[in-house]
Amino acid sequence: MSESINEVLSSLGQLYPWYFRERRCITMIDAYEGRDSRHEGIIERIVTNKFLQRARQFLYTGSEAGALGQVVSDVLRAAYPEQIGREMVRIYESREPKIRIPSIPRLVAYRAGPGATVPPTTPNITYIDLDVNAPSQGAVFKARSEWDISFVTAANWEAVREITASIGSAIALEESKFILSRLRMISDEELAGGGPISLGDAPITFDDILDLKGAVDGEERAPTGRDYKCFLHPKRAIDLLKDQKFINSMIWGQAVNKERGEIGVAAGIRFFQSSLIPEGEVWLLNPERAVAMLIHIDLTVEPIETSSTTSGVEGYEYIAARVLDGKAVAKGTIP
Repeated sequence: MSESINEVLSSLGQLYPWYFRERRCITMIDAYEGRDSRHEGIIERIVTNKFLQRARQFLYTGSEAGALGQVVSDVLRAAYPEQIGREMVRIYESREPKIRIPSIPRLVAYRAGPGATVPPTTPNITYIDLDVNAPSQGAVFKARSEWDISFVTAANWEAVREITASIGSAIALEESKFILSRLRMISDEELAGGGPISLGDAPITFDDILDLKGAVDGEERAPTGRDYKCFLHPKRAIDLLKDQKFINSMIWGQAVNKERGEIGVAAGIRFFQSSLIPEGEVWLLNPERAVAMLIHIDLTVEPIETSSTTSGVEGYEYIAARVLDGKAVAKGTIP
């Protein structure tokens, strides 16, 4: 059975390299290969799970492991588009539920003549903790698809499969809402520019976006190795797509992540549309410094049976997130 699991993981690794690449957090690979004690007996549960036994018949797979692999594939495929929150943050991964990261201010250089003594330039280093178990920053997201066995036997499998796949989108959506809530915790005074920036009445223009970028630039919080990112409601995205200045500034031919709502790149800014952003808000940020996110256990799917008459699968993840630097975030408002 373990050989079948390894075959499934290998095939999924080719389909989802963003999840199954070498990771520093706990993933499904750890669960199915027995490297995490919390998943003890999972192989046996896969074999005896009645939901997977039924799925095996409908999916024409050779084993329950193959059926689970298809379920995992469906869940990951459903989760990815909703994980727009991960575009807003700097991600850290750890097998430990708590990590400490340094918060280092900008270094200062001194001009000195030959042979002169240069004062120490290393600033006082402060630290920020990311803790999955801290109520103010940690979060556990779970979703379950558990069915009465008699219903699964008689139900249309494609309907059951679609609902089961939505485990991924449900968890990813809550994750993105959680990350967006971190941005909303930034007080007006802590934002770039000293507060929200009024963009006037809709429709917004590319000049409005450049004003937001200028606010972050003015705080000396420009990203060093990545683009700015801008997040806005689909209606506001349409405003920009009708603005000739925005169209003329776009970098044509550059790869964009359409699955997560990316509409284009212009002036060193990547633009993402999402209905999670209200029509009256636009967020522009430096993803290197705005919010830090710890992934302790990434999205994991495992079989469950809470009674003798029910069977299914459960998905879950363990994360933490907190604001690093409010001055790396500009918020635009539209009446």
